Amino acid sequence: MVAGYWFFIAGFWIVDYLDLISMIIKHQVSSIKYRASSIKFPVIDFIMKNKKTGDIQMAEQSLTFKDAIKVAIKEEIKAYNLYMETSKKVSGSGTKKMLEELAEMEKGHRKLLEGVIERQKSDILGKNIPRQSPGIADFLVEVELKQNATPQDVMIFAMKAEEKAFNFYTELKGQFSGTELENLFNSLVEEEKGHKIKLENEYDEYILREN
Repeated sequence: MVAGYWFFIAGFWIVDYLDLISMIIKHQVSSIKYRASSIKFPVIDFIMKNKKTGDIQMAEQSLTFKDAIKVAIKEEIKAYNLYMETSKKVSGSGTKKMLEELAEMEKGHRKLLEGVIERQKSDILGKNIPRQSPGIADFLVEVELKQNATPQDVMIFAMKAEEKAFNFYTELKGQFSGTELENLFNSLVEEEKGHKIKLENEYDEYILREN
C-alpha cells in the first residue's frame, strides 16, 4: 500500500519534470528563432536592395545608339573648333591649309551624324551600345587640351583624338554589320584614319622645320 502511494507520487513528479523540460526546450527554440531573424546577411541584403535597381545598373553599362551619336557630334564640333583655332596660330602655309581642310571634313562628319539621328527609326536609335567595349569606353572619356598648348601639343592631342574616333566608329561599324549604317561608319573609319596619317606626316615635317 505504501509502496503504491510513493509510486503514484513519483509518477506525478516525473510528468511535471518532463513538462518543465518541454517548456525549456520550447523557450530555447523560440529564442533561437528570434535571434536568427535578427541576423543580417550582407550578401543577401545587398541582393535584395539591388533587386529593384538591377535594370538601372544594367542601363549604366550601355548607352543608346542615339546617345552615342550625340557624343560623336559633340566631339566632331570640338575637333572642328580645335583645327580652326590652331590654323590661325601656325605660321606655315602648308600646315594652316591642312588644318583648315581637316576642320571642313569634321564639319562634314557632324552633318552626316546629325542626318543619322534625323533619318533613323526609333528602334535603331534606341539600340543599346556596350559602354565597356574599348572603342566606346575610351571615346567617352573627355580629355581637355591645356590652355597654353603649342601647335606641337595640339597636333599630338589631335592625333590621339583621331585615333579614338577611329576606334569608336570601328566599334559602331561592327554593331551595325550587315546594315546600311555599316557603310556609313566604314567611310568615317577610313576618313578618321586618313586624318591621323595627315597629322602624323605634318607633325614630322613641323618638327623638322622647327629644329
